[in-house]
Amino acid sequence: IKVIAYNNYVAALDRVESIRARLETDLNKRSFRADKQILYDGYIRLSVELYGAKAGLEALERAKARDLLDLMATREIDFNNPLASGEQNLRREITRQVIPNEADNRAAAPNTLPADAVERYRAIVVKIKKAAPELASLISVDTLSYREIAALVPPRSALCAYHIARDYGFIFTVVNGQARVVKLDLDRRALTDKIQRFRDAILNKASVQAQARDLYHLLVRPVEKDLQVERMIVVPDNTLFYLPFSALSDGSTYLIERYSLAYTPSMGILKFAKTKARSKSGRVLALGNPDLGNPDLALPSAQVEAQTVASRFPGSQVYVAKQATETIARTAASQFDIIHFATHGEFSSADPLY
Repeated sequence: IKVIAYNNYVAALDRVESIRARLETDLNKRSFRADKQILYDGYIRLSVELYGAKAGLEALERAKARDLLDLMATREIDFNNPLASGEQNLRREITRQVIPNEADNRAAAPNTLPADAVERYRAIVVKIKKAAPELASLISVDTLSYREIAALVPPRSALCAYHIARDYGFIFTVVNGQARVVKLDLDRRALTDKIQRFRDAILNKASVQAQARDLYHLLVRPVEKDLQVERMIVVPDNTLFYLPFSALSDGSTYLIERYSLAYTPSMGILKFAKTKARSKSGRVLALGNPDLGNPDLALPSAQVEAQTVASRFPGSQVYVAKQATETIARTAASQFDIIHFATHGEFSSADPLY
């Protein structure tokens, strides 16, 4: 019965992703996906139960890759690539033909696409995959196999990928090519509340030791034996994107004191991050503690951070206080290899790429 259910999940997700790919805006994509998450949850869970940690990790990557693609592919990004412009223009042309008005629900799930336009679109995607594979990752989904995922994890590192469903969770770990999965008994709403209280305590400079230990016990201790490494690569999920893992504590040390921490929204991103790895050199443009016209918003430690970072890279430039402006960031950025911001930031959960 579980095998039949698994096959049904695969078929359902193929159909869901086919329909969703035809929707032009990320808002419509997210709205369409909102009540489909249960399909991905079931798919991931059955993958683990039937085929183990490796299959579960592949299923998780499929879900994450699709979400990231939807966020990126509907943005008008200047890739400075004529193939990219052709892809965007043709995608808009197809959408106008197939879904003239996305507000009309009757047109939101067409049965057929214009054959000639589809063939032209496929031809463009094939060209982009050959000429610019990183760009191709933003317009089409080619999820990684477990072997590819494992090969991306550096030596002396552990990949910790989380999946948070409504009333349970999974932690997938990959260390030295070996995969393991641990199931968590949790309530997503209760976890979200814990994380919010933890964040509020940090912002209010209140004591956080008890909360840091509680969250560590829930989210890290179950895989502690897999973490005899130097680097921990965290792939968050759902509410965990709001959790500062570095501040979690086993009661004696914080996570950031034990590991070099890295974050990635999906395993596939590691593929391109690895190819872009550079030696510890280059010129840095550092901006810190910009003047916001209110002394209460000053960040003196951020100013020190920017100055310290810039001092470690010869030929770098640092701008602080009134000199740290948007104009400087825009006009000078192209002259440097690395840009370092030590500033306030605004995050919109409704529109993460805003």
